[in-house]
Amino acid sequence: MRLATWQGASPASDLETGLAEAERALAAAAAMGAAALVLPEVWRPGYNQDDIPARALEIDSAPMRRLAIQPARRAARWSLAMRSATG
Repeated sequence: MRLATWQGASPASDLETGLAEAERALAAAAAMGAAALVLPEVWRPGYNQDDIPARALEIDSAPMRRLAIQPARRAARWSLAMRSATG
């Protein structure tokens, strides 16, 4: 299985920019033959934020569903690297 990773500047609180960046990264990963794309765990809200938990998206939220339908149009799936709130 070929995996792609992506690292870029955080869109911070700009959700639309973040979704567009993730969609472009998914397209690029698929074009390179990757089966999955891995994004950093706190990429979307950004590191060094006081309220990271408050900025989290629910797994079944509209933005997450938007990304979930992208693989149906391309070959790559996506995943966020995650860690628990305690570590």
